[in-house]
Parts: sequence; structure tokens; C-alpha cells
Amino acid sequence: MTGLLRFGLIGCGAVAKKYIAAISRIESTKISAVCDLNLDAAHRISSGAPEIEIFESTKALADSDCCDVFVVLTPSGNHASQVDILSKYKKPIIVEKPLSVSVADGLAMIDATEKHGCDLFVIKQNRQNPPVLWLKEMIMSGRLGNLVSASVRVWWSRDQAYYDASDWRGSLALDGGVFANQASHHLDTLLWMMGDATEVASMSARRVNQVETEDLANAIIRFQSGALATIEATTATRPKDIEGSIAVLGDKGSIVVGGFFMNELRYWQFSDEQDGDKDIAAKWAKTPTEFAWGHEMYIRDVIDNLRNNKPGGVRARESLKTVELIEAARISMTDGKLVRLIS
Repeated sequence: MTGLLRFGLIGCGAVAKKYIAAISRIESTKISAVCDLNLDAAHRISSGAPEIEIFESTKALADSDCCDVFVVLTPSGNHASQVDILSKYKKPIIVEKPLSVSVADGLAMIDATEKHGCDLFVIKQNRQNPPVLWLKEMIMSGRLGNLVSASVRVWWSRDQAYYDASDWRGSLALDGGVFANQASHHLDTLLWMMGDATEVASMSARRVNQVETEDLANAIIRFQSGALATIEATTATRPKDIEGSIAVLGDKGSIVVGGFFMNELRYWQFSDEQDGDKDIAAKWAKTPTEFAWGHEMYIRDVIDNLRNNKPGGVRARESLKTVELIEAARISMTDGKLVRLIS
């Protein structure tokens, strides 16, 4: 794909602001159209820009042929139906996390896009964070040795007003719960670091918020390597957010990436010190604070893939692994049993 790339946003909720900001900073791209059942929301997000066309239906936007890339920002449970419509136009599709709220929906999305020959990317902007990239590099280089254990903590605060503001939030069908909605990026990062999961045991509770799903979920995971991990995700932290972190322990070192969204290198220690270790903090400790920086970097990678056929963007099949883990955890929450993952 060469020349100007025109992006169409399907869904004009709060996250759309990040895509507007990110795409506006990328050369030879523009937002050409937005779509939402709530036309007031569509008008607000377009800020009255005359060059942005406004639509009330996904099909109408796609039929207009005013976009080269579709970006699906609707509630998670609606992703499958949106992708089913858009795949017929044979254009690249970017989907906001998670890919879907069920494995069946995720497979249907993959089948639809493969049938029509279009690319399906899933936004994973936290993989762009310098501390996360460095953690991955240390694992791949063997600096941490054999992986022993990992932990994810998502201690976030979402009050009842947050859930009441949109009827899809906290619902099983469209939101999927704290693992799917709040901790999806963290679970993706966990799998990216630790490899495929083989079994999971999970419990959940509603402790503070009145929601259909839960506001607290914990899990223990075993990986093919034999390593274990623990996950704690909650929206019941009070009075405010604490952290969104990942820690990885190996038999030759340990690394903790903290901050609100795995954006700060908090701790590292290796059995074998190296000369370059003194520069770690300067190079990798912080993630740029510019609004939607990670989204911009991710979209730049996708564009590089589309224009130059270079590796870039997380594809749907890789992202499906996170959905499989979340679905297995959901089954364990319900049945009270250890659940084995097929893949």
C-alpha cells in the first residue's frame, strides 16, 4: 500500500481519542471517517473537521470506499460481527483489545479475514514500552536463564459510575470481565514472555462494584516450560489506581516492570553482571509520556508491514492465545476446577 493511508474508526468511545491523536502524528495518514450508532459521539470525536465523514453504520462507512484501513473500537463482544462485515471489503483491519470475548468469536474473525484475504491486527501497544521490550530481550538472550515464575498485578480503580456510564461495561457478553477488559494487555505480555500456557486455575469475586461479571479475579498458570505464574486483576482498588505490573524470575536473574501499564522498569538483578548494565536505567527505565505514544508506535509498525512487508503488528492468531487463556480461566471460575488448555 502506497500513498496516503485513510483510516476509518468504527466506534467513537473514549479510546477513539487515542487513535485520533496517534494517527494525526503519522506522516501520510489521516482519519477519513468515523462511525457510531450514537451520532452525537461521532460528531464529538471528529471535532467538526469537514474532511472526516460521519456514518451511523459500519456497512455504510465501508460502502463509501473512503477508507483504506478499518479500526474497530466497539465493545469487545461486538468485534466478531464488525469484522464479519468489514472482512468482505478485503482491507486491513485493526481491532482494539481483546480480539474477542470468546474463542469461538475469535476463530470466526480469523476465518472471515482469511477467507477474504485481509489482514487482521490486534492492538497491543504495551509491547512497545521500552521496559517491556528490554524484558523480552533479556529473556530471549538467556540473561534470565531458565524461567521459574512470573506474576501480573493489575490493581486498578473503577467506581460504580464508570460501570454505569455505559451499559456494556461489566457485562459478560460485551465486556468479559476484568481479565478480558482491564488485564488483557498484561496477560498478552505474560504469554509473550513465558510462552504457551498449559493449565489454569482461577477464582473470582464481586467485592465492591455491582456488575454482572466480577471486580476481582485471581489465577495460577502453568506453562509448557514448567514455570508458574500468578495473576491478580481487580477494579476494586480504593481510592485510586496502584499499578499494572509484570515480574519475571529466572534462575539467573529477576526483572520487575511496573507503573500503571507496565511502563516503568522498577527492578532488575542478574547473577552475571556485564559492562553495559550501568546504562540500563538510562536506556530502558521509562516509557515516553506523550498521549497515545504506544498506539502511535504500534500503528507505525502496522503501516510498515502494509507498505514494506516488514514484520509488524500482532496478528489475530497470536492474540487468540490470550482469549483462550481468559476463557479457560472463566471456565475454572465457574466450575471450580483446574482447566487444561488445548493449544
